[in-house]
Amino acid sequence: MESNNDNLSVTRELSPKRHTKALRLLALILCSSVASALLPIAPHVPPLCNRASSSHLFSVVQRADLPADAPLPPFADFCPLRHGLVETIPASVAYPMNGPHRKVLEPRDVKVWLPPGYRDESSDVRHRTLVVLDGQNAVADGDSWTGHGWRLAGCLTRLHSRGLLGPSEGDGTGDRLHPFPIVVLVPSARGKAAGLAPLRHIEYRDVVLSNLDDAAYAHADHVTNVLLPLVDRRYRTSGQDVFAAGASLGGVAAFNMVWFFPERYEGFAAMSPAFGPGAIGRVVASAAGIAAQAAAGGGAASNPLAGKRIYLDNGGDADVPEEEEATVRAVRSPRDGGMLRGLGGSLWGATTGAMAKAASSFGRKTKRVTVPTIDIFDHLTDVHWWNPGYFWLDTQLQPSIDGMRLALDALSVAWDGARSVADPSNNTNMGRVEYAYHRQAGGRHNERAWSRRIHLPMMHLLGGGRGLLEKDRGGSDTARTETDSVSPPAAGS
Repeated sequence: MESNNDNLSVTRELSPKRHTKALRLLALILCSSVASALLPIAPHVPPLCNRASSSHLFSVVQRADLPADAPLPPFADFCPLRHGLVETIPASVAYPMNGPHRKVLEPRDVKVWLPPGYRDESSDVRHRTLVVLDGQNAVADGDSWTGHGWRLAGCLTRLHSRGLLGPSEGDGTGDRLHPFPIVVLVPSARGKAAGLAPLRHIEYRDVVLSNLDDAAYAHADHVTNVLLPLVDRRYRTSGQDVFAAGASLGGVAAFNMVWFFPERYEGFAAMSPAFGPGAIGRVVASAAGIAAQAAAGGGAASNPLAGKRIYLDNGGDADVPEEEEATVRAVRSPRDGGMLRGLGGSLWGATTGAMAKAASSFGRKTKRVTVPTIDIFDHLTDVHWWNPGYFWLDTQLQPSIDGMRLALDALSVAWDGARSVADPSNNTNMGRVEYAYHRQAGGRHNERAWSRRIHLPMMHLLGGGRGLLEKDRGGSDTARTETDSVSPPAAGS
């Protein structure tokens, strides 16, 4: 009898929960009916672990200059049978009590993604390292704060199957360098300072007050000089080829790490980055310092971002050519501007590129593609379903992203001028700042939106040659070109 009573009590507790979910779903469907009528939204079904074809259900707009076999989203959620392993480094090891910043940083477990076949490889095989900020959101949907992650493991697995992660090659030490990276998933802090300001915002901010006790610098320093050496000792990394990636404030944190420790990183990717005056100001100040040193006859100063692979993107409201508007609305993956390939180290190149684009589109009608206020498929999760990201935020971030692009242009121009003064015969590209930039018109500010373009930063950071700056995967690049054409999706793998 006690057992039956227990069962009845459980039934009474679960029944209201089921009713709540049903009412929530009904309310969301009703609220989104108007938005759906104004902006048709392609359905999204999370791929099942054992349904290989489910990740190719829906077409998206593909950049014309990507390889014909480039993978298209959505990518599959993490499945250990197909997408490698995830191990955990406990907080006591990742953030030791005798660490240099133990009073500033919040200890936390750090997960490490190991690619498929890692345990079966020979001891002379090494891997590049990718550090992901807000790492809890990157691999598995169930770990993400919105219930939908970047699906990074599914993306990398498919990129590797298409041969788009760069060729296997030696690392200069006699070991073989594998195309797959080892991914260090650094989660954001969850606490609050004095019970008010989220520690994540403090660790990821772009305003650094002091390199000694500032949390933003402490975070970059800890990841670079404590956590990465720990990963190098535990796993077969090359110890040299390290990249950083993040989204929103995580993109700012990735920039911070590369800026403060350029000797350790080869580049970074920032999706919908929340750059502020601190980050942009540091780049502008560096450009001014290089120019001033050259004017004083001191030659070319060091450039922290010289030769780095840099990827930036953003979503938000944007104008697209009217003839493409119906297509991008139907597939719910609109884009504007495509990929800016190769700055060429010249503001003149940037200006003439913009003029050429304006001239080529003269007389073409454009239509505004906006982020829908409600996207029902963003809310179909059991985690944080009431707020899966901000529909307005990417549009608000666009001016600061444009400001960072101008600052990067200025840094490259300053270095070019300083180099010409120091050595007029040197016409190499070494020291220039080149970056890839992608605009996803109508893209929302959340993990689901980033998961649908995560292949672009991964191809740029980890692809062969110069990543997305490699024209036609092997030719020379122009000063600045944009692609707007729509091509059919690649066949599913």
